[in-house]
Amino acid sequence: MNFPKNKGITFIELLVSLSVLAITASFAVSSFSSYIKDRRIDETSDHIRDSLKLARSNAVMGDGGRLIPDATNGWGQWEVQDQGNNIVYRSQPASRTKVAVNRGTVDANGELSWANIPILNPEEIQFSALGALRIKSAAVVSPLAGVVFDVCSEGDDRPGKQIFVSQLGWINTKTCD
Repeated sequence: MNFPKNKGITFIELLVSLSVLAITASFAVSSFSSYIKDRRIDETSDHIRDSLKLARSNAVMGDGGRLIPDATNGWGQWEVQDQGNNIVYRSQPASRTKVAVNRGTVDANGELSWANIPILNPEEIQFSALGALRIKSAAVVSPLAGVVFDVCSEGDDRPGKQIFVSQLGWINTKTCD
């Protein structure tokens, strides 16, 4: 028995193959965009954490250390300065992320609260020669247990990561769910 030889694919086979490919690609794109968003949050949080560590180590070495927000971008861009107002490090503008600075408190049980209590116009984050946290702000911040940097994506007010600086200058990072 002789069967005719196929010389290609039918139009229906082509449509089915393209449909399967399009559905698979749509899953990949949505997963990839979420991945990129998470990496941007990670990158900004890492820069903040590293800047805080640099400012603290400069202060402990006697050079003075403070973190100052940019005049136009606020906490979306910052610089680390020594006691002579020399720029030690200047960050790049945060890519599609927002940074908010809040204060943390200690509750009655002595537990740290990551409460988002806004600091009114924090002008700079400073460290003492012993590495302890100080805040220069127009508003009185009390009781102060630390500072919380909330990092989130543009258009999303829920923080993706939080960097907490305790009153003693310890720096911790927490991923939010």
